Amino acid sequence: IRGLLTKYDQAEFITKVTHNSSKYTFSEKDEDDFILKLIHNKKSEPAYYYRYMTFESAFNTLHENTYRMNSIVGMNDKSEVDYFNKKVYKNSKNQDTTNDIFISSFSSLGDDLTMWRLYGDDGKGVCLAFELKSTSKRFMLNKVCYKKKPLNLLSRLVEQGWMLRNAEEWKHLFKAQEYSVEREYRLLFRKKNDNLQFIKKEDWFVRKDTNIISKFITFDLNAAEFPLRLHKVIVGPKCTEQKLNVEQLRNITKQYNDDVIFSTSKIKTYR
Repeated sequence: IRGLLTKYDQAEFITKVTHNSSKYTFSEKDEDDFILKLIHNKKSEPAYYYRYMTFESAFNTLHENTYRMNSIVGMNDKSEVDYFNKKVYKNSKNQDTTNDIFISSFSSLGDDLTMWRLYGDDGKGVCLAFELKSTSKRFMLNKVCYKKKPLNLLSRLVEQGWMLRNAEEWKHLFKAQEYSVEREYRLLFRKKNDNLQFIKKEDWFVRKDTNIISKFITFDLNAAEFPLRLHKVIVGPKCTEQKLNVEQLRNITKQYNDDVIFSTSKIKTYR
């Protein structure tokens, strides 16, 4: 274990390793720090985090002044979870059934043709640009790791008796290299079965694309505890009545926030 940590430039964590009944562990905080060092580079933090969505979803977000996160149970691509499990645990674990961990995806790419095609309803949707206003133990906003080296290290540690406390969270921060073009960041939130006043709504829904029953949770965008601040709204390059809808969305939003910038996509050759 010590040799692996030193080899992967993780020597600072050697003294924090605890050993009990053939299992090696960190405290939850030290494990968080360890994983973050593996995947995170603070120098590459983007100025804004872009969320692409359908026009209807953007309307609901701005009209209700809330941000919605879905449970990891409702993720539409189970191959992502299998990717981590196969690389680290050498198997494909059962589907997630944890209803108290919620997730949301962003990109560091704003008004990007590929992202419009993949996640912006083929250019007919909206892109919301957020900036990070605060950090919180409840929320974790981290970039997705597309490299194999961190997973190789985790796999070798697990083989030698390492126990990851929060793998059910961290596994969602790893994806195959083929997806690196998305330059993705993910926001994770753990509810922990307590009543938080800044949670506006918690309920169930059925995903139309997977027919999976899952939970969702919404937060007031103006809540001090919510770590993101809405900065800009970009209406997609194929959205009908672009200029009219920009003004309508502006009228809806200004009752909550007068500082949001509105624009149409600068992409003029979308096919």
